[in-house]
Amino acid sequence: MATHQFTVKWLEAVKPGPTGRDEYFDEHTPGLGLRVGVRSKTFFVMPRVLRQGQWKQERISLGKVGETTLAEARESAKRVIATASAGQIPDDVAKVRREILVKESANSYGKVRADFLPLYRVKRGGRLYPPADRTLKSMTGALELLKAWDDRPMTSITTADLQAWHDGYVAAGKESAANVYLALVRKFFGWAKERGIITRNPAAEVVKGGASQARERVLTNDELVAVWRATGEDHPYHRIVRLLLLTGQRRTEVGGMDWSEVDLEAGIWNLPAARAKNRRQHLIPLAPPALALLKAQATKGATGLVFPNSKGRPPTDWGIQKRRLDERTHLAPWQLHDLRRSMVTHLAEDLAIPPHIIEATINHVSGFRSGVAGVYNRAQYLTERRQALDAWANHVLALVAAKEGE
Repeated sequence: MATHQFTVKWLEAVKPGPTGRDEYFDEHTPGLGLRVGVRSKTFFVMPRVLRQGQWKQERISLGKVGETTLAEARESAKRVIATASAGQIPDDVAKVRREILVKESANSYGKVRADFLPLYRVKRGGRLYPPADRTLKSMTGALELLKAWDDRPMTSITTADLQAWHDGYVAAGKESAANVYLALVRKFFGWAKERGIITRNPAAEVVKGGASQARERVLTNDELVAVWRATGEDHPYHRIVRLLLLTGQRRTEVGGMDWSEVDLEAGIWNLPAARAKNRRQHLIPLAPPALALLKAQATKGATGLVFPNSKGRPPTDWGIQKRRLDERTHLAPWQLHDLRRSMVTHLAEDLAIPPHIIEATINHVSGFRSGVAGVYNRAQYLTERRQALDAWANHVLALVAAKEGE
């Protein structure tokens, strides 16, 4: 029987002779053969197998060219020969491979995506919770971007596939969105790996595009003053921005505030667990400037939503309003969430507020407040948090006054 150095290029080009069927053995891997027919090319190996006390040579199919790679065929041949040489009966490799393909096909991207969403949980303070509605919506949206892969086995999706998908958004100038999508997709594939659906997370090694610098911004004192000065009009969005700066809470939490959550006399905003990102009820002391903003807004009605849009719902025109604000401030790119990060940084660096008080102030459960402490400290440090937010409000107003005096 003829021998040949098997290569990918040769495998594609080789044709059967006049008889319509030829066989070759690989010069690289002893025992690995190839049957070339009119309709297909099939890898095989012919080990001596011990059956009923006798060694007999058997032909074992390793799969067809196109379904089985050359590298896979070589590894299978070595494994089969080693198994047979040890006196054990080797598996029918082609049959096993078909069974694996069937199993992998059953775990398609679309099926696993559908299974994942109802089971998706987020970890907060060492415990797992159902995600907030907006988090689930973001996850669902990110995974639907890959809907074209619904019929693909999860095992067939590679890092290269995901890198190309990610790079497409980066090339379109959507770096921040691309990185958000990537973070969510990584969680999905990580979940699939934890459940044994795949053996590795193909999204884990995807290189993020762009620098996403706006997501790491801490506004300087001068920039905080610029934001404050640009939001002094009798406008709901201006009050929202100032409240974000004074309280350090999240955009959707302030934008969706309801008057039933606010006690103007006590100076407390009671954010319910259902609206908090981490599903924990949060009491926010309101410094005098924050209270003044809410009292001004109350003149427009003190029932229902504090900042309703024209349809009686929470604000949705964040992008338009932010662009208008940018036109007034002329700052380097920044996002509303940076006000939260900026408050945290300045509380620590400028006002020397202890870390556990800062974390309690922004309802962040990690580090100092994780575990059991996080469970029992929800309402603690209220006095210290009020003092911290009062000090922060005074600090901001002092910065504004100093700038005006220049």
